[in-house]
Amino acid sequence: MSKDDDTGLMERPAPAHGQESIGALVRRLVDEMVYLVRSEFRLARSEMRASAISASGSLAAMAVGAMLISVALFCLLAGVVAWLAQSVGVVAAAFIVAGVSAVIGGVLIAVGIARLKSIDFAPARAVANLKRSAETFKGD
Repeated sequence: MSKDDDTGLMERPAPAHGQESIGALVRRLVDEMVYLVRSEFRLARSEMRASAISASGSLAAMAVGAMLISVALFCLLAGVVAWLAQSVGVVAAAFIVAGVSAVIGGVLIAVGIARLKSIDFAPARAVANLKRSAETFKGD
């Protein structure tokens, strides 16, 4: 038996055609099915890892950007409140600025959520391969 470098599974040399018993054929079929399932799970795990890495980078960028924008926004909003306070009073200016800020913040959060939903976390290739393998074994 030799070790398959790609999968880490052991390969058995196939005997010449017509020399295997029914028991050996069934055992080989079971071994091949186990090998196939393990390979598909490895593919699924790899696809899920790639999706998670992609999402984590996006989330980290959003978090750092939100932090920096928050600092700048607090300074800007304090200036807007001070400017509006000259016309409508401090309390009214604070409420106006808070309301507009809440609406803009809500829109930005909705955009971020929509972008995260567009990332496909399902291991599409592995699922398709498993379905195809199941159909092959069923004989459909």
